[in-house]
Amino acid sequence: MDPLASISAAASILSVIQFSGSLLKTVREIHQSTSGLSVENANIEQSCRELDQKAKGLATFARENIQSFPSGEDGEELIRISEKCVAASQDILHSLDKVRATERKIISESDGGPPTLQEIRPGEKADSIQRRRLKTFRQALKVVWRKDEAAKASKTLSELRGELEFHLLSTLQKGQVTSLVMADDRFQALKRSNQELVRRILENSAVFMEETRGRIDALQKTTESSLLKAVSRLSERIPSDREIDADVKRSVLGSLHFPSIFQRYEEVNPAYQSTYQWIFQTDGEDSMDWSSFPQWLKSGNGLYWICGKPASGKSTLMRYIIDSDRRDDLLRCWASGRDLDIFTFFFWKSGTASQRSLQGILRSILYQYLSKYPDQTRAIFPEQYDGLYRKQAFSQTLRSTYTQWNMKTLESAFEKMVELASERKFCLFVDGLDEYEGDHTRIAEFLVKVTAEHDHVKICASSRPWVEFENIFKGYPTLRLQDLTKTDIEIYISGRLNVSKAFVVLQEKQPHEAKKLISSIVKMASGVFLWVKLVLNSLLKGLDLDDDFEDLTNRLRCLPRGLEELYTHILKTIDPPFYLEEAAMTFELLRTVRQHENLATIQTRDDEWSGGVMSLEALALADRKNTKVLHNGSSCVDPREFLTTLCLQTERRLKSRCMGLIEVSGHKGELPQHHTVSYIHRTLVDFLEKRQTRDMIRDAIQDEHFSPNLSMARSCVFNVQLTLADGRREPSLAVWKLVELTMIFASGTEQEHSDELVSILEQLDSVLSTHRKQYDSSDYHWSTERSLHGNDIVNMAERESDTLLSFCIEQGIINYVQVVLRQDPGDAPGVITRRPLLDYAVSPLLEEPSSNTRIQMCKLLLEQGSSPNQRYKLEQPFRELSSWERVLSYLNTLLHHQSSHRALLAAVRQPVWLDLIMTFILHGARLTMFAIRDGSGDLVATMAPTSVLHAIYLLGAPSMNSEALKRLLEQRHLADHARHSDSVSSSRPQRRQNGSRQPSHNEHSHSRREEAISWPSREDDTTVRTDTSPTKRKAASSSLQKGWIQIEQAHIAARASSSSTEQYHSEQTYGTFSAAATLLQPAGERSSSTLLSTLLGCCRCVE
Repeated sequence: MDPLASISAAASILSVIQFSGSLLKTVREIHQSTSGLSVENANIEQSCRELDQKAKGLATFARENIQSFPSGEDGEELIRISEKCVAASQDILHSLDKVRATERKIISESDGGPPTLQEIRPGEKADSIQRRRLKTFRQALKVVWRKDEAAKASKTLSELRGELEFHLLSTLQKGQVTSLVMADDRFQALKRSNQELVRRILENSAVFMEETRGRIDALQKTTESSLLKAVSRLSERIPSDREIDADVKRSVLGSLHFPSIFQRYEEVNPAYQSTYQWIFQTDGEDSMDWSSFPQWLKSGNGLYWICGKPASGKSTLMRYIIDSDRRDDLLRCWASGRDLDIFTFFFWKSGTASQRSLQGILRSILYQYLSKYPDQTRAIFPEQYDGLYRKQAFSQTLRSTYTQWNMKTLESAFEKMVELASERKFCLFVDGLDEYEGDHTRIAEFLVKVTAEHDHVKICASSRPWVEFENIFKGYPTLRLQDLTKTDIEIYISGRLNVSKAFVVLQEKQPHEAKKLISSIVKMASGVFLWVKLVLNSLLKGLDLDDDFEDLTNRLRCLPRGLEELYTHILKTIDPPFYLEEAAMTFELLRTVRQHENLATIQTRDDEWSGGVMSLEALALADRKNTKVLHNGSSCVDPREFLTTLCLQTERRLKSRCMGLIEVSGHKGELPQHHTVSYIHRTLVDFLEKRQTRDMIRDAIQDEHFSPNLSMARSCVFNVQLTLADGRREPSLAVWKLVELTMIFASGTEQEHSDELVSILEQLDSVLSTHRKQYDSSDYHWSTERSLHGNDIVNMAERESDTLLSFCIEQGIINYVQVVLRQDPGDAPGVITRRPLLDYAVSPLLEEPSSNTRIQMCKLLLEQGSSPNQRYKLEQPFRELSSWERVLSYLNTLLHHQSSHRALLAAVRQPVWLDLIMTFILHGARLTMFAIRDGSGDLVATMAPTSVLHAIYLLGAPSMNSEALKRLLEQRHLADHARHSDSVSSSRPQRRQNGSRQPSHNEHSHSRREEAISWPSREDDTTVRTDTSPTKRKAASSSLQKGWIQIEQAHIAARASSSSTEQYHSEQTYGTFSAAATLLQPAGERSSSTLLSTLLGCCRCVE
């Protein structure tokens, strides 16, 4: 073999090994990386095929030239190494084939194949789709090529490299190589300088080989191969199995959690001094008239029911039991050495949806359990775990996907959890079954079923003594709380009265009267702790006014014995009248917060606005008395100091105005602005919602400028202003949450307060715009912040023209938009901007089609002059669509996927939607056919508006609204027909003298509308002519209209019954038919029979 050829072959194999080794190195690193990825230009299969071909070629070359080697051993060694290289490359390709098979399987399981038109995500470009698909390759690679296999293959190539380097060095060191090379004709043909270079290399082969080895190592580290770069970047960001497992567990746990999960427990007042100690009493158990609770904890099974009157202290008793070490000691006796799990849940009707639902209690218990046993996540949620694992395998971060849990999944998971805990003991404490918002019989039966089917589970539950609970819990251990708290009430009364120095003095002088007063209170209370608490407030006030025992007795006699009667008495005795007005305003603010609870929970994402509870800071900033203070130099003082002073002042006013009906609570040492304000009890909430009470509260408020929604919006804006005054550059997430809440309350502000609302929102805009300049030099509006858009990536190209007005349109602030458009014509929707204002209203409408606010916003903009036909270049696969065309496309999508969009289809068929459609048409929405094109301008689909509207609204049972739409479409058709006929008549071409006709502009080009598809001009066909007088033209048009609608309805019915696989083709076909019908329809020159025949032929042709 030619020595130079031998060296060249060995060097080629060496490059193959270097390339393969780098590839395998990246595969090993895939199993060690911790982050996500960003891949550029990866074509692994093509590169590996080239590697295989090169290895095979080298092996064949070595066999054919073995006799030409200087030494037979050298030839055989090169053949052996070449064959090993072939085997190694085959292994790599075999693994890649498995990767591809696994990749196809993953694609099939995840999204059912290549992306269709309907699956293209709004705003997603082609490279984004490619990156999304490439994730499946990375996942398949990780699944197929295990870490140990990659390491083994890498070791094999490393050994081959060493052998080849040794072979190359041995060959070069042979003396005859130098002489043969220098005698070669090709060597003689080299320039003198190159000959000298080769000679030096051969004479210093050892040094040369060492340098070569170093250069190869350096090349391996710094290679510019696109494949190596891509796979290297891939490997750097794929997390390990352990990291993925931990992320998935955290994600499932996080989606089960909700911020108010332990809130009710924390809000319940701890037991007063030595009250409730009797619950763990064991002496004289045989003489008790209630089931022994300690005995049940120690050895009992099933369910224990604590029942009691409203406000008798049930929740306080449950918290006392949960906090007691005695409970744990007794339960450990029941566990008999087995592991013990104790979980709790407090229902709360005045709280969030999660605090009063079956879903909430299941999420809470599962969260508590998996927090303790995270390794059981996959066993309890197998489908969710596997789905999240696949998604996380190639994502840098994993958001909690399963935030909307369904009951079937949660109930199944709860059952699995109970079964997994069969080797342990499981005790659950549930408070407030009567505050469950649902079927109380169902929740009671659910608890009984759990304890009946699993003897390692027992439950202690509390509720009011309602018939539903009595029937189901009959026969289980129980106690009636109001029969057992006489001593506790005496302890509470004595403790609170003894705080008053005036009472202590009176008691020393008249101990018998003091004892008599206490006994009277206990007797009148009938076991209701809350009644005692409110009565004591009145008595302590009397003691401050120097009341003696006779006065106190008379005061007590005047107080009603029922809770609701007592509430009424308290409200009527609030004096002076403006105190009652301020109390009524406070009640209204709390009520407003509770009404917005669900919406606020959705908008703030990782926090909940708990119904019936608000921060003292929010209430202080909403107080109308503080408005002037906030406007007059609050920025000159320290924000924290200012809020602390304001909150303390508000707390004092609450005590004097609300007379104890509103409570302020917080942890010791906590800043007052972090304290919470809430109703004293659920019974007060029920009382305040009664019609008579509502009338009393409304009559008490005399301030015409008071609006609870406006006050809460003002509170949020002032909070933003004070928060930004702390010197931070970029606003925190809390600031954006306050902005979201501002918009929520602004959307509920009454129309009569619109001018004040505009002032508040413009203040917010000024504060945020001024602050934004400190950390962002761009011209984008602050409303482009990602946190205000669900943390989704904001397409800034679509946000260049964002303003406060466009943001309020998106948020549904109708009153603000109406005032601004009326005051400033420069902001009118008809003005051409980069993005039409109507599009800001249509986008959220298509996300919330059942929202009446979204519908009204679109109608408002149309009525204010916004054009439904103004096109806007979307950063989406569909290049340009008007707002009207977007609405039609949405309706058409629902029509094509009726089985999966029944609820949405029902929503858009409501009268409010039909009214919106008619408003679009009345304000000039085009009914001509339009095309949908992709980003490159290629035709994707065609759509005939009339056919979509007929299918959605006119097929089926007629209604008053659908008949109105039908008449409107007929009117538009006749108007368009008349307008087109007049246009044809005025532009009819003149004939030349020789009888020929001069072609008109319309004969050369037909472009009736800018968005219509180009079709052949119908004026080229002059074979059929009729009288075009108005009378005959109108008759022909009427006949044509009926025939066209009949054909269209028949075709729509046929399309609706087609299979899902034919839907896309059906749309194209029907578009062609509708286009022909649209162009032929206004032709007044044709007879009805001829035109109908043409239409029928067209219909048969396209079908």
